[in-house]
Amino acid sequence: MVKLKKPAVANIPRDKLRERRRRLRLRKGYDQRRVVYSNDPTENSRVNYVTNYLRTTKYTLWNFLFKNLYEQLKRVANIFFIVIAIISLTPVSPIAPGPGVATVIIVLAVSAIKEAVEDYKRYRSDREVNNRTVKAVRAGSNRAERILWSDVKVGDILKVKEGEEIPADLFLISSADLSGRSHIQTANLDGETNLKMRTALPETRENRTFEQLSALRIEVDCEEPNPELYEYEGTLSVGDEELPVGSDQLLLRGSRLANTKWVYGLVIYTGRQTKFVLNMADPPYKNSNVEKVTNRLIIGVLFLLLAMCLLSAILGAVWDDTSGKDHTYIDLPSGDSVVVVIIQRFFTFLILYNNMIPISLYVSIEMVRIMQAYFLNEDRLMYDPATESRMIPRTSNLNEELGQVSFIFSDKTGTLTANEMVFRCGHIGGTVYGEVPDLAEEYRRLDEAIDAEVDVKAEDVSTSKSQGLMYNQPGHTEFGSEMLETALEAGGDAAGNLRDFFVNMAVNHTVMPVIKNDRLIYQASSPDEEALLEGAAAAGVVLRSRDNDILTVDVFDEAGLQFQVLQVNHFTSERKRMSVVARFPDGSLRLLAKGADQTMLPLLGEDPATLDAAVTDMENFASNGLRTLVVAERVLTEEEHAAWVEQYYRPASISTTNRGQLLVEAAAQIESGLRLVGVTGVEDKLQRGVPDTIATLLRAGIRIWVLTGDKKETAENIADACNLLAGAERLVLDHATKAETEAQLAAWEDAWDAEEDYALIVNGRTLTFCLEPDVELDFLEVARRCVSVVIARAAPIQKRQVVELVQREMGEISLAVGDGANDVPMIQAAEIGVGIRGKEGMQAALSSDYSIGQFRFLKRLLLVHGHWNYKRIAFLVCYFFYKNFVISFIPFWFAIDNHFSGQPFFDAWLRRGYNVLFTALPIFSVAVLEQDVNDLGLLKFPQLYRDGQRNVSFSKSRIIKWLTFGVLDSAILYYFTRLTVYANGYAFDTTGQTPGLFIWGTLAFTCMVW
Repeated sequence: MVKLKKPAVANIPRDKLRERRRRLRLRKGYDQRRVVYSNDPTENSRVNYVTNYLRTTKYTLWNFLFKNLYEQLKRVANIFFIVIAIISLTPVSPIAPGPGVATVIIVLAVSAIKEAVEDYKRYRSDREVNNRTVKAVRAGSNRAERILWSDVKVGDILKVKEGEEIPADLFLISSADLSGRSHIQTANLDGETNLKMRTALPETRENRTFEQLSALRIEVDCEEPNPELYEYEGTLSVGDEELPVGSDQLLLRGSRLANTKWVYGLVIYTGRQTKFVLNMADPPYKNSNVEKVTNRLIIGVLFLLLAMCLLSAILGAVWDDTSGKDHTYIDLPSGDSVVVVIIQRFFTFLILYNNMIPISLYVSIEMVRIMQAYFLNEDRLMYDPATESRMIPRTSNLNEELGQVSFIFSDKTGTLTANEMVFRCGHIGGTVYGEVPDLAEEYRRLDEAIDAEVDVKAEDVSTSKSQGLMYNQPGHTEFGSEMLETALEAGGDAAGNLRDFFVNMAVNHTVMPVIKNDRLIYQASSPDEEALLEGAAAAGVVLRSRDNDILTVDVFDEAGLQFQVLQVNHFTSERKRMSVVARFPDGSLRLLAKGADQTMLPLLGEDPATLDAAVTDMENFASNGLRTLVVAERVLTEEEHAAWVEQYYRPASISTTNRGQLLVEAAAQIESGLRLVGVTGVEDKLQRGVPDTIATLLRAGIRIWVLTGDKKETAENIADACNLLAGAERLVLDHATKAETEAQLAAWEDAWDAEEDYALIVNGRTLTFCLEPDVELDFLEVARRCVSVVIARAAPIQKRQVVELVQREMGEISLAVGDGANDVPMIQAAEIGVGIRGKEGMQAALSSDYSIGQFRFLKRLLLVHGHWNYKRIAFLVCYFFYKNFVISFIPFWFAIDNHFSGQPFFDAWLRRGYNVLFTALPIFSVAVLEQDVNDLGLLKFPQLYRDGQRNVSFSKSRIIKWLTFGVLDSAILYYFTRLTVYANGYAFDTTGQTPGLFIWGTLAFTCMVW
């Protein structure tokens, strides 16, 4: 046990010590680091730290008008209509300025009001947060005072009680637990509901009273603010002693204190520099393909409009200059040159024809998308009762693009599978304990049972998570009831191997056991660790409690054995393993390690025969769909452990720069010469409905790529169980050199059979070669011809590179779906990112465009809502341009009759009300509610989805047809009403007068609207 030290007290001479530390930091290049002093506001005030006041609003009261107008002027159409409104105020305008100006003001005001309402909601939320209170211990005060969150400063010591949210990033000083232990829930940060333990250092944890805390003199030298939630490096200075601090001593803003009555913490980061706020960055802005085409279409129509205005102006000026002189009754202005007349007349016709650009198109699209997002959110068939969550559209900009997806890039663990781990079997001491399941067949039977609506109990097809490995279950009794008991009773090497295996699983982890409702529950950061501990507990090795570094474990018949964890070499995505140095109850020291086979096997010192047997069983586990880990250990002497700690671990742990990399290098120094203990086989249950969903999406013409970090055999088996490889010939790309990879790709291209369906399976090391610039196109040429692709051992950056490669070279709409933080790069790189709210937290869901609870909801999201939204938005845009061409070309036909004089045909108010009043509601209703095929039909015939992939409803030919019909219908309306009004020698009204232009224009307008 660690002996507690006396708390640091006041009256320690600090000036010289401080100056020496400053010079040392400057000499080592640490001058950009942050140093926080307790109970020393004068020293802390030397740096202008940001306040803890948090503002998430986009605008202020003073800049709203100008900033919002600037945002709206980013749209070319808005600039155009403001210019038109300005021109309408000049003498060249043929109509009164009122309608044009009023329409522009209304359109801009609607968008501004929408922004103002949304920003006011953010302001109210900010005000509620900033006005929360917390107790603070400040120098010069004789008691703890309650202050607002917005008044918290760097260097304050705060008291946070159980259930309260932490107001700033705090360095943990002490807690209600005498050992300095506390627990926080970080669901607001990463979505994980399990508790995380934080532990105060022995040098500070005795400071528990106001008198001790107000006299406390410590310095925390740490890194500048950064968004890394799980990384923190710093040094605590207590008197002359310097101690390393890390993420175990950091309480993050946004987390909540749990299972701990109170804690005291020193404020390190405040306000917008807290890790919580730094992680609040919005996902990258994405535009849909329909919107991009619409923007280009508007520019094209704008050039057509300018050409029509210029043609009309030239023809009008020429007629005035030639034939106009013969019509003296017109009283044409004299003295102006033809060029001046053309310029004036150009702006006149710009006013007359400006309806060709639909002023309310963008507003209508936004309103339709909002309604579509509402229907997505309210669809009960996409409600997940397991997580009690609905489908959440985090953006509405891509609604129509959901109907045009050609590629789906999917993670495996937690996305296709449920991330519910079950310990099924293990290779221990050369013997396989437990039954190796055929998961593909089990999943196939389960899916068929679901499709047939047969009530099949889960235990008939898979081990339940709570029962684990040891319980008697139908079809899984060999390991639990007979084989394990026999080996333990016989004793000898077999019993020793079992003990080593399960003790490794019970000690080598970061899990916190807690008691809830008289039940032992493991709070684990990953389902894998939880499954391993439950498997060990089912076997009789039970982790009972964890008190800082002391773990109490029942090992078979021996209860209450204590293991002391001295050092932890944490798991990282690069290392793919973790290890601990533990002191066993007999006083011996052992290094316990577990990790992925590609990082663990090179560290083993086994004889080839033993190793080959383990690898054979491991490959058998993986080929049957199980996740595998290699478990190993090494007995250490006191001398070599002390030398390693002194030479490598301690210098790395107290380093104030690059600590993470130094700790990795330190771990590598001791993780060698390991003895193989065993191999685990863990099942990750397949999500319900995944095989049917994938089969349906494939029938819809969507190509599915699975990118996972698992072994190739595991990935291939799960893909087979998902129907991803059904009926396809498998091409395996697994080569150790670039030359072999290129040769294989070339051979496949030469021998390709267009009548055959292929599935490509790629291993991670080969993927590295495939993504090189001179190979990537050959790889893509083979991959694009395959109905599906499975990529194993893929790193997060490689997932992103694959998505970017396909999007860049193929030019088709892609969707990426995942559930973990390692999927975020892929999700944000894809044109559509879908996050699944799973057991790996909320990082993927919070970084996505759309969030769902289960993979199977993709079928309805794409084939139903995607199809409808694409059809609706495409019809909306085409119809808008059609009806605006109708109202714009009628004045053009009229201009031909009046020799391009610039005479308006329609009443100004009728003309301005055309888009925003007379024709707004019908098209809006269609764009929101239209169903060309109902949902059952779309799911029954997924081939209908291919219309969106081919862009049938918004192709160039379709758009041209709409515009052409607009021109033709305008001519029909104009000449039909002309003949109607003025046929047979003109029509007379009851007063004997001929109908005027107002009656003719109103009649034409009425026919046009109806």
